[in-house]
Amino acid sequence: MTDVVTEHQLLEAIRDATRGREEFLRFREFVFDLFTGEGRYELGSEGAKDLTFHLVSYLQTEEAFGDPLWKERLKTLHQVLQAEGFALENMILGLSLDRIRLLVQKVDSGVISNRVFAEQMKKLWPGDFNWLRVVDVYRATFGKCSE
Repeated sequence: MTDVVTEHQLLEAIRDATRGREEFLRFREFVFDLFTGEGRYELGSEGAKDLTFHLVSYLQTEEAFGDPLWKERLKTLHQVLQAEGFALENMILGLSLDRIRLLVQKVDSGVISNRVFAEQMKKLWPGDFNWLRVVDVYRATFGKCSE
């Protein structure tokens, strides 16, 4: 029997993962099971499929190198996805907020040029994505000034 996993269920799993390290480890196992489900799971939408793919990338890196900001990243990811939806750019913002915030601060204060800003934004995440959309969502969600 195949379980269908919805975007709502993924959001709940992300929220639950922020409660502690044990919950996070269960979440990681759940995401890896989703990704390699071998027919056990079916993802209910393209957004859920995309999120699972990008979560696997993040979680593999976190597992290999550690990430002291894992809880904050997942909280931000939950917040952005809940408010803005499951677009790729929202996923990138959720998992890379600290780096995006720093780049926006630097470009806003004139420390780096727009060209350098664009180059650094493109390096944040593998693959093709609309980095301008990431910045637009960042500014809409978190404002022009950093927290």
